[in-house]
Amino acid sequence: MKKNVQFTLLKLLMLVCALILNFCFISCNQNKVKAENSNNFESDNVSISKDLKDYWFSGKAEITSYELSQNRYDENHTGKAVLIYVTEDFDHEKLVKTDTKKNEDYPVLKLNSTKDFTTGIYPYHIMQSAFLPIEKNNRAVKITSSIQEWCGQSYMQLEQKNGQQIIQVNSYFQQIGNFSKNLENFPTENALWLQLRLFPEQIDTTITSMIPSFEFLRLQNQDIKAYRVHISQFKTNQLLKTQVYYPELERQLVISQQTTPPFQIEAWKEKITRNDTNFITTASKLSLLKIDYWNKNTNQFSFLRDTLKL
Repeated sequence: MKKNVQFTLLKLLMLVCALILNFCFISCNQNKVKAENSNNFESDNVSISKDLKDYWFSGKAEITSYELSQNRYDENHTGKAVLIYVTEDFDHEKLVKTDTKKNEDYPVLKLNSTKDFTTGIYPYHIMQSAFLPIEKNNRAVKITSSIQEWCGQSYMQLEQKNGQQIIQVNSYFQQIGNFSKNLENFPTENALWLQLRLFPEQIDTTITSMIPSFEFLRLQNQDIKAYRVHISQFKTNQLLKTQVYYPELERQLVISQQTTPPFQIEAWKEKITRNDTNFITTASKLSLLKIDYWNKNTNQFSFLRDTLKL
């Protein structure tokens, strides 16, 4: 009797062990499949390659500095421009970076672009931010722009909500003042700088209207609306060039970038024509760092500005 009980217990123990091993095998296979699937970022509209995913989701930002020749007051002024690209999770309701990610939140590619130059005695500082959900030819869900100089400062913001673009403007100029307006869901030039880093050869060149860069609208005091646009692309000197032209504004922008991932931007040129005279702004690449800059905010890391030639 005792032997039968021991035999039965042994069989039960072997059965339990077999079940545990089988569960572990299935679990390992599922994890393997999950890991293999994670090689591509999947969304409803697009699949990002492993190379791009590894680059943009590395936990670091891409910082690129440029030598700037900025036209302002009909003269050119030397300065520096910086493009900071980084991914982050975005709150789908508040349209801000998330502290705690919820199911409805989504990753965005963010661009912070800055310009610093002087006009005579006083300095200019321009910063624009754009947030693009990582999906092909999607629209920016948020764009902000601020301009500071000794006369005062101005701020402009776009948020995409309920199929509309809600725009807020605050300015020290009396003729502009403080106001808000709603627009249809138009493509934006600010978003183009992000789309070019993800899908440079899938840009929609058939669109006929676009909201120009917020920097341009504020510096030139233009009406905030979508303007007629022509977009074209061509390759030269192993670079992809994207040309954006607004006939009504007589403004042309050409962005030059590498043709292979991660499609880094090498230079850009803006030409504005007034009274048959061309006013040109250019920027050419100086240096690039891939770095977690938010962890480099003490004096011991000041040498990194020299690396960026700032």
